[in-house]
Amino acid sequence: MSDGGGKLEENEGVNPLLHNANAIFPFSIGKFIAEKFHSAPCFRADCAFVKRGPLKGLACRPKAGQNLFGCDSHGTMVLHSVNHTPPTIGTGKATKINPLFTPAFTRTLFEVVRFAPRTRDHIPANLEKFFGSRGWVCATAAAKADLLNYGFVILPSCGHTH
Repeated sequence: MSDGGGKLEENEGVNPLLHNANAIFPFSIGKFIAEKFHSAPCFRADCAFVKRGPLKGLACRPKAGQNLFGCDSHGTMVLHSVNHTPPTIGTGKATKINPLFTPAFTRTLFEVVRFAPRTRDHIPANLEKFFGSRGWVCATAAAKADLLNYGFVILPSCGHTH
C-alpha cells in the first residue's frame, strides 16, 4: 500500500486510502481508546462547523464526560493482536491497554520537568502539587480517570524521578 503521496498521517483512520481490507497502518492504542470510547465523532452528517475554541473545524460537540480536546478519527481502523496478544482488555468505556501486550510495540511516555537539585524527588517545588507522587496527576481520582480515558497506563512509579 502506498502512503498516498505523503497524505496519510499516523493515527488517522478516516483517509479513503485506508478503506482496504489489507491496509496496515500505525495507530496508537492509547489514541484509539481515547477516540473510539471517549470522544465525539469528527465527521457525521449532523456535525456542525465550529468557528472557534478547541473544537474549531468540522466536529460534533462532545457530550458530558467526553474528550474535550479532540474527536474520533479512527474511522474503519481496528486494532489486532500481535503474537496472539490483544492490545486492549475490557469493553466499551472500560477498555484499557493490555499490560501483557507485546513489549516491542509499546513505549513509555514521561512528564519531563526541570531538574531541581534542592528537592527530595528533584521535581521543582512549584510543580510538586501537580507531578509529585502525592500530586494531582498521581493521586486524584479525576486525573487517573482522565489518563485511563486517554489511553494511558498509570505506572506504580508515578511521581518518582528516575
